[in-house]
Formats: sequence, C-alpha cells, structure tokens
Amino acid sequence: MNRARHFVSCLGFAAVIAAANTLQADIGPNARDDSRRESRQRAADLIERLLNETDRSKPSASLLARYRETCSQATDLLGLHSRMSERISEALSQAVVRDKEDAITSIVTLREVLSDVCETLRFEPIMEAELPRGFPGPTPVQEIELKEYPGYRMAQTEAASGGAFWTLFLHIKKNDIAMTSPVEMGYGPVGERRPRQSSMAFLYGNPELGTTGEMGNVRVVDVPAMTVVSLGMRGPRTPDKLTSARDGLVDWLDAHGDRFTAAGELRVMGYNSPFVPPNRSYFEVQIPVREIQQAGSD
Repeated sequence: MNRARHFVSCLGFAAVIAAANTLQADIGPNARDDSRRESRQRAADLIERLLNETDRSKPSASLLARYRETCSQATDLLGLHSRMSERISEALSQAVVRDKEDAITSIVTLREVLSDVCETLRFEPIMEAELPRGFPGPTPVQEIELKEYPGYRMAQTEAASGGAFWTLFLHIKKNDIAMTSPVEMGYGPVGERRPRQSSMAFLYGNPELGTTGEMGNVRVVDVPAMTVVSLGMRGPRTPDKLTSARDGLVDWLDAHGDRFTAAGELRVMGYNSPFVPPNRSYFEVQIPVREIQQAGSD
C-alpha cells in the first residue's frame, strides 16, 4: 500500500473508531478477573519497589539474596499460569555467584529482566472502540487463558491481495455499521511453519445488525460460539512474535492434551489503529479449541 492510501486508511480507521460511540449501551466487555489483575499489580509493586530501593546499591551476594526473595514473592503472586513467572524463574536460575564479577553480572541481568517484567505487568490495552456484545475482555499480556466467545457476525475479506482494511471500511460505511474492536485476522492452519495472514474481518456490534451473504469482495457470516486458548501480546505484530506466540499456545495444548484439542485455524485479534504508538499496541493470538469427551462421561 502506498503512503497516500495508507494515510487514507488510517483516517478511515479513525473515523469509524469515532463512530463506535453510537453503539448500543449493552455492547461491552465482560467483567475482568479482578483477583488476577490485583495479583499482577501487587507483583509489579514488589518489583518496582525493589528496583527503586536498590538503584544505587553495590552488587553483592546479600543484594542478590534480596532479589531472589522478591522474585519468589512475585512468582507466588503471579502463579504458574503466567509466562512472566517462567521468565523470572529462568533469569534466577542463571544468577549464580562465584565471585564479585558474577554478582555484578547477575544483578545487572536481573534488573533488566525485572524492569521489563514490571512494564509488562503494568501494561493496559488502549481500548479505541467497544467490544461486540458479550465478548470477554483482553487477555493480560504474556498470560495464556481459555476464553468463551458468544456467537457473532462479521464482515470478512481476503488479505492476500492487499487493501483488506480499506475494503472492509467501505463496507461498514456503506451499510452504516459502527466499528468495533478487535479486528479479526485469520492466519491459516496452526501447523504452518510461518503464520501468514489470509483474511481480515470487522466484527458487528451484535449479530442482529445487517444481513449475511456475499457483498462484492466482502462476505458477511455468522460465527458460532466457541472456546479459544488465547495469549495476550504487546508491541508491533511481527512474524517472529506471531510464531513465538503460536508455539506457546501449541505447547499449552500439548500440556493439556488430555482435556483439549485444536478445533480451528490460528487467528489474531488486533485492538489498535495505526495511531497508537507501536510500543502501546496490543493484540491476542488465539487457537479455537474443543474439550475432549472423556470416556464414561455423559
């Protein structure tokens, strides 16, 4: 897409984001898991206090012991489900002190890791538009969770030829459909070596809006209710990040293979327009799943 067209597309996104204020009052996110959010903030508070209080401290074995204690408290708060716990634990496992130089290196490395962890735990997505009716809220960054989605209606177009956003924008403008967040992007079979975007879709605020069917290059379809396993991500949506996130979700499915199996193609839910700074951008990588029927169950 050339610069002029990209600029017009950005303006189009801004226009439909503004139009989102016309959505019905009953369209919005489900309540967040306040307990989990509180635990993440408490862990961030612990880490931030440690970093501030030890900013000018001389590296030593005793200082490293304090880092270990705080890291242990933070991972207890975050729980085993959090990839941030894994990252802290991995950094700690490499913090071995044999001499003064080791202490300095270990503490410098831990400070870098903990600073990034704290920033991730503090991260809150910028919600530029309302969610479709009944949709769950965003998955916390670097956490994997199961999410239940109600049935919804979407306008979808192929992404391979380029200009997908502009095609969808013209469709919702013509049909007086307000913009919602997220934008759904299909990435094909889960097992592909390198995820490649194949489609883009704008989601209707509720399934009663408009009608289904083929409309030029746009196909309006009703999507049935589903369960997905989702990983929250921040920053630019790069191929490396998508691959890493997909691999993390596949690892989760392997670990829970006695209960769940993949039931659809990889997808990305993008929440932000080009006007949001790249470091503030948020998206989710998801795989639809189904629960395995256990032997002897009804």
